[in-house]
Amino acid sequence: MKTGRYALKDLLLHNEVDQFIIPELQRDYVWSTIEIDKIWESILKKYNEKLSFKSSVTILENDKELNNDLIKNHLQKQLDIVKYKQKFGFLYAYHDKELPGKFFLIDGQQRLTTFYILLIALYEKLALQDEFVRNYFVNNVPKLDYKVRESAHVFLQLFLKSFHAKKDFKEDANFFESEYNYDLTVKNIIANYTHFKTKLNTISTIDWKDFLDFIENYVEFNYFDTNLSAQGEKLYLYMNSRGFKLSSQEILRSKLIEKCEGDLKIEAGEKWEDWQNFFFKNRFDNADSDFGFESFLHHVAYIKKHIKGELTKELFDDFTNLKSFQTEEFNIDFLQLSKDTLERLLFENQENESYITDYFIKGGIDVKLSKKMIFRYLSVWYYLIKFENKVTEHELDVFRMFALNQSHTRKVEDTPIETLLVFFEFVDKLHTANILDEQNILLVTQYFDNKDEELQHETHKLKWLKDENKNEQLKVFLKELYFDEMFNELVEGETGCFFYWAEEIKENLFDFDFMRKCVSIVKQLAFKKDSNGRISKDFESKYLRRFVLSHFDYSDTKGTIKSFDKFNLINDERALFSRIFQKSEFIDILKELEHHFEINLQTLDYDQLVLKQDINNWQYYIIKYPELIEHSKNNFFTKGNSLAQYIVVRNTQHSTNNHYFMNVITQHFLNRSTEKYIFNLYDLDTIYLDFVIENNKVEVTYDREDRYAIDFKFDIERNEWYYILFVRSSGEKIIDGIRYFFSYEVKESLEQNAIVLHNDILSIVNNLPNELILNARYLYK
Repeated sequence: MKTGRYALKDLLLHNEVDQFIIPELQRDYVWSTIEIDKIWESILKKYNEKLSFKSSVTILENDKELNNDLIKNHLQKQLDIVKYKQKFGFLYAYHDKELPGKFFLIDGQQRLTTFYILLIALYEKLALQDEFVRNYFVNNVPKLDYKVRESAHVFLQLFLKSFHAKKDFKEDANFFESEYNYDLTVKNIIANYTHFKTKLNTISTIDWKDFLDFIENYVEFNYFDTNLSAQGEKLYLYMNSRGFKLSSQEILRSKLIEKCEGDLKIEAGEKWEDWQNFFFKNRFDNADSDFGFESFLHHVAYIKKHIKGELTKELFDDFTNLKSFQTEEFNIDFLQLSKDTLERLLFENQENESYITDYFIKGGIDVKLSKKMIFRYLSVWYYLIKFENKVTEHELDVFRMFALNQSHTRKVEDTPIETLLVFFEFVDKLHTANILDEQNILLVTQYFDNKDEELQHETHKLKWLKDENKNEQLKVFLKELYFDEMFNELVEGETGCFFYWAEEIKENLFDFDFMRKCVSIVKQLAFKKDSNGRISKDFESKYLRRFVLSHFDYSDTKGTIKSFDKFNLINDERALFSRIFQKSEFIDILKELEHHFEINLQTLDYDQLVLKQDINNWQYYIIKYPELIEHSKNNFFTKGNSLAQYIVVRNTQHSTNNHYFMNVITQHFLNRSTEKYIFNLYDLDTIYLDFVIENNKVEVTYDREDRYAIDFKFDIERNEWYYILFVRSSGEKIIDGIRYFFSYEVKESLEQNAIVLHNDILSIVNNLPNELILNARYLYK
């Protein structure tokens, strides 16, 4: 039988195959109902896709539609098979010329046995036992047989005989349940057969005959004939049947087995099957085991490269040579160690499901693991391999926590591979597998912590974990922080502040209840919840900036522009945590909010909050008038020596110097308006504000065809703002060329200055010639 791709039915009905035999050296059939459920759900999902998305075939002959239902139906089915076939990996077998028709499985028996059991259950459901025997027996011998031990072989004969006779196999006089309880293969065949029958009997919405057709014709295996006979024991790397070429996995597998001697070849095949089964069971949203298995081999190659002293940053971007490296350097023992350590890394004492699923789902060929995730997993993986998996459960738990928190840091975010190489160097220098040993903690300080002892939060936390009285509670709290992926987009692994707050406010470094309250407060300030309860980050929140500004000044100077100092209220969201939450002044906010069950920044009384500020202080106006920061792109603003008279409302993406000013008192008009307006921005230093006069008030509007406009400009020589009035109609007509300079009285409040400007504008408009007065015709109704 040639190597190639075969549907399940084609595989079992192949004219060269009399029987697939599971030989003595193979292990038992060990799949449980857990694996059965995963396969079942996977099949049902693909089957329902086939039912939901029906396509049609049109055949044209000489540009005319050919109405031949026989041909159309055949082509339609072939199209559906191509679209909805489901791959279940490779099957490996060898044959002996002295036993024609017998193919001995060395890899894939778990999957093939499972589908054989499913076929039995389906044919029984449809009362097609005779047809099953015609299809899947040759000379009264079943297409599948177990030779692992005699009891399994005997049971399978009894089971199929009862099936054909439409009788319960347990009623057969030769069925000895007490004896079969000791045969793992028999126990699992019975359990999985019963499980399949239960599923078939509880679902009433499926056409089981159509489903049987799906199982037989849409389930596909890649079959590989290794030809491991006693005479040859040769592995073929390429089989050219129908142009079929082995994948890199199959080439690697054949090379690994080729390196083994005698019976170890069979053992190597079994181990490879174990690895494939591991990735099949944990494929999650991946189509099959290939995604996870390929990633496993890929990542292990990085680790092997490091062990040989050949790992470089460039390999992570150009890994074309890793395939040949794998076939040359890998052996069965190293891959077994790698698989065992990966399994411990992901599953041992691990309650966080996303830590497990992220590796398998994000680690496939088509959805490659991000470099940040590569750091997260390979850092601990190499640690386990380096110490040959001789690491206690507690040692692994603490080290995994430490590496997880490192993966959140700014350094890993910006330079993940460079930091991973440094981490590998750190692991190589560890004195023992216990990171809590004093010498290892010194290494942590050297590689990962701040030179300032007070800021060495990683060092402190590791030392605290050595205290048996605090160990368990501390681990639980740290895991809550470390496994919160979204929260760490804000804190970036800098969690030492929570202990500082507990010590400063509660005088108890380990007040975990209070620290959890602090976490809740920070989350409510920096994240938002939608109507469905979904949480998302809100690092650009203007409400947060105004609220914190009512407690302390966190503005940062960024040079000058047009002789004014330029400031920002955090224009880079990555600075949010350090600029606000890590400031000592933030403690006062924590004290204020400690007893608030829920915090909603949008509903706070900012008119009350602003009372803490001096009316001549620039903070007063940004807190009181939300439009100021709303119209400030990237939260930039400028301020004079005594008051923030100007605000940057926009800077283009193309030039960091292209800023636009506006006088804060013009925001007073916006604040009085019922709608949110945006200033028209033209040349540098220029803002157009359009308005009408209504009820003797200046009302901002852009809706009127004919309206007034103020053109605000800045006179650099006089260091003052001035404005020119326009009338907008068919064109722009300047009322006159006079510049109206406005002298801002710094000793007066914003409101008082706005009233002066407001009255000035009214006076000018009311003294216009009659033909330019617009308010009589454009009053709001």
